[in-house]
Amino acid sequence: MRTGRSRGTRWMRSCVLIGLAIMTLYPLCATAESCKPKVKDLPEHWRVWIEDEVFPLISKEQKEAFLQLQTEAQRKVFSERLWVLWGRQTGYGIRFRYMYQQRLALARELFRNMNNDRARILLIHGPPDFELMSRCDEIFHPLDIWGWEYIEGLGEDVAVVFYRPDGIGYFRMWDTFDGNSALYTSRAWEELMLGGASGMNRPEYRCGDGDQILSWINRAARWSRDPLFIQAMYHLPTNENAGPESSSQRFMDFSALAMDDDVVDMDFSLKEAERGLEGGKIRMGFDLEVPTALLSTTEVGDIEVVQIDVVGEISSEDRMIDRFRYLFSVPAAGDRLVLLIERFIRPGDYLVRLKIEDVHSAHAGILEETFNADLKIAEAARAAATERRQRLVQHLKVEEPEDEPILTLVGPQGEAISGIQRFEAVTRRDVARVRFLVNGREILTKNKAPFDVDLDLGPLPRLTTITVIGLDRKGQEMARAENVLNVGRERFFLHLQSVSAADVNGRKMKVKVDMNTPSDALLERLEISWNDRLLTTLYQEPFEAWVEIGAGPGELGYLRALAVLEDGSEAEDLQFVNAPEFGSVVEVTSVELPVTVLDKRGKPVRDLSLEDFRVLEDGVVQNISHVSLHQNLPIRLGIVIDSSGSMQTTLPTVQRVVMGFLRKLLRPRDRAFIETFSDRPDILAPFTADFETLENALLALYADRSTALYDATIMGLFQFSGIRGRKAMVIVTDGEDTTSKYSFNAAKDFVVRSGVTVYAIGVDLPSRKILTRHHLRTMAELSGGRSFFVAEKNELNRIYEEIDEELQTQYILAYTSNSTRPSDEMREIEVEVERKGVDVRTISGYYPGGF
Repeated sequence: MRTGRSRGTRWMRSCVLIGLAIMTLYPLCATAESCKPKVKDLPEHWRVWIEDEVFPLISKEQKEAFLQLQTEAQRKVFSERLWVLWGRQTGYGIRFRYMYQQRLALARELFRNMNNDRARILLIHGPPDFELMSRCDEIFHPLDIWGWEYIEGLGEDVAVVFYRPDGIGYFRMWDTFDGNSALYTSRAWEELMLGGASGMNRPEYRCGDGDQILSWINRAARWSRDPLFIQAMYHLPTNENAGPESSSQRFMDFSALAMDDDVVDMDFSLKEAERGLEGGKIRMGFDLEVPTALLSTTEVGDIEVVQIDVVGEISSEDRMIDRFRYLFSVPAAGDRLVLLIERFIRPGDYLVRLKIEDVHSAHAGILEETFNADLKIAEAARAAATERRQRLVQHLKVEEPEDEPILTLVGPQGEAISGIQRFEAVTRRDVARVRFLVNGREILTKNKAPFDVDLDLGPLPRLTTITVIGLDRKGQEMARAENVLNVGRERFFLHLQSVSAADVNGRKMKVKVDMNTPSDALLERLEISWNDRLLTTLYQEPFEAWVEIGAGPGELGYLRALAVLEDGSEAEDLQFVNAPEFGSVVEVTSVELPVTVLDKRGKPVRDLSLEDFRVLEDGVVQNISHVSLHQNLPIRLGIVIDSSGSMQTTLPTVQRVVMGFLRKLLRPRDRAFIETFSDRPDILAPFTADFETLENALLALYADRSTALYDATIMGLFQFSGIRGRKAMVIVTDGEDTTSKYSFNAAKDFVVRSGVTVYAIGVDLPSRKILTRHHLRTMAELSGGRSFFVAEKNELNRIYEEIDEELQTQYILAYTSNSTRPSDEMREIEVEVERKGVDVRTISGYYPGGF
């Protein structure tokens, strides 16, 4: 009876796996037969790529999108896009592609035929950390047992058993559907079933490794009962839903594909011309002339507008040079609509493919033309434009040619800029005066050249905007320029450059946007609006466009830029036009608190929910909106290591222990950076998920010179600019600060502003160094972290294990503050937990202005 049931379930499982294989290989069509021609129609190298290389990675929707592409350039750029997406799904980023190629080579070497379970699982999850091949042919069919210490998205101690059905053919993954009988020889299974063997009399123990095999089979059985586990073994799990918001669909929306059958063809014309030079590239202009007879209009406020979606691709020899997409919203007027697009490309021969679509009707058109970007013509175009301006200058009797920049702002470069800094406004001779503003507040006006000034940016590096405004002799604004300082590498930041008189031409205005996105983020779109009316949508650099705002001279309004990342994150900026100098702004502050909760034994408490917490800000209870534990959020971790001369004997141990700490703590979604300091701080590795990069940075450490502890603390905390979620920084030092330009009070203030949990480790720091110990302890406690002081470097392992445990059990509490206290004043924080006998640690307070 048991054998018969096993065969039945085996047959049922075979049907399931056959169906899964069909869905994996041909997921686009109702039947495999109708899908095969599409795959076969691909060029051979792409067919092999789809069927024999990336088949465990590519999703149904991604494959469907790939088969719709029509040019080699489109396929190349989409495949690159997929590698980026798969790298993000696995958490390994750009390194994943290299890892996968290594896995592919290994799988071909080991298994030859890629269409088998072991090859597929090796490609998805990499080589196992543990492998056991059973050679006990008397008891078991051939078994190959794999184990992993950890798999992202699944968990720890993952186990898989592969077996050869009836001892022949390819290995296949075993699960509880097969039944235990599938693993045993007929004689051994009969002995188990009929002999009633138990304990040490079981036949498995006649195998030298029988106890290990039984343990792994039981572990694999527990895993295989989870349907999500089976799915994750056969295909890379996706972290996004299919549909119009998926990355694949957004890529298709960004591609100049053939039109659907129900679309009415719409003719349009294209003129291209070199319009000058920009650095080493030609500024190519593309004028699209569209008849308005077939276009539909929509009402935006009291204005009738047409909305045209333009998708373009510029390629050379089947290689995509540029892709762009613009969404134009233009007032409806006249019988022809002219749309202007400018792209910057290098000299050469190209093919441009354009698709335009009326957003509010079924009218669209595709045009494909070759063109040549000629350097000589571009130079001639620039010379002709210069000559025309010079003739205009002579006619108007203006002293300077207008192609010279009216105003340029020159200032300090680099990270973490603070204190007294020199700025200079470089101007044409017709600029009479220059106003200097810091964060919108006027500091002074200089009435004669040179227009330079020393500005105090404050004692700590903070996000700061420096603006200069050039005025003519009548006091009228001629131009303005801005520099934004201390943005940081990982901050999602958006800034609309100030609109000056030079950027306005009638009802048209040139809009420029500065943007900084996190290293592991992808931009979905950038929308430019006037008074909430969408003007245009940009999808890639350069983030600038001439837009028609529909406002008269002097009319009050505002420009709005909204950037959206593919993960849904948003950043926006407003720029008032013709607004009064002074106004009131109400700020809403969102707060994230890192919270550690320990029981009486000093062990982390892991089972708390939102209802268990109570947050008070300046004594006022706040409404908590969200609570997350470690498993739900990635971590951003900074390692700051003292490499001054006194660390010479300790440094090798620190290197070894930190490597082990990072290897154990960091998961693919996490990021870490390495900073070292002696007489000055130095970032050896910026935020990265690549352990090899971090390891190489640690190996590069050497001990020399003096100690700038406070400078290193501020520089390290600055790396977290704009980062939300779980943040922690570990500082290792053996001595007191001797050379920092920043004081302890400045470092302490920056700790509070940053919201980063700080762990300070003093190695062989004598007890007589009372002040240094106090400073390390204070910085850690203010941040909700801990300080450790060890006499022996061998104790570092224990300390890092404690930090690792805390970081993996840290809570993040989110709320929106109801305080109206000014942003430059600290707000004190207290967190309570409705449970007796626990110790709660978090930041002591925060500044709404941040840093």
